[in-house]
Amino acid sequence: MNHSSEIAFKAWLEAEGIAIPVYTGLSAAEVGNEVQYIDCYAGDSEHVVGGLNKLSMKIVLSTPSHMDATNDETVSLAAHKDILTTLRPFVADFESSQLETVYNAQSGHTLAGGFFQGEDESVDEGRWITTLNLMIGIR
Repeated sequence: MNHSSEIAFKAWLEAEGIAIPVYTGLSAAEVGNEVQYIDCYAGDSEHVVGGLNKLSMKIVLSTPSHMDATNDETVSLAAHKDILTTLRPFVADFESSQLETVYNAQSGHTLAGGFFQGEDESVDEGRWITTLNLMIGIR
């Protein structure tokens, strides 16, 4: 369920027109230090009742702090914020996006709803990192 959910979230972000590479938590792809990317990661899952499960989903945007020839942090931070400006609206209100349709078609499960739990920001190993946290129900 976790890996199929990661694949479905990747497909959803691509269907929404995200213009940077999107990976899954179990992807074997090697990502260079100069690449801005998104990682879809399915964390804790828990059986709730009957056929209902809940799953903690994380969409992680990672941008190198120096990603252009000028080596200017403000340029890379602006690029990070530009992607977040695109990403936030349909993650925060994913019920009005294509998520349910894409998720149901890609995962083999049925999306039973969910909500946006907020976001976390950090800088780690020379990268701007923003994690958008969602809790979803799956049948």
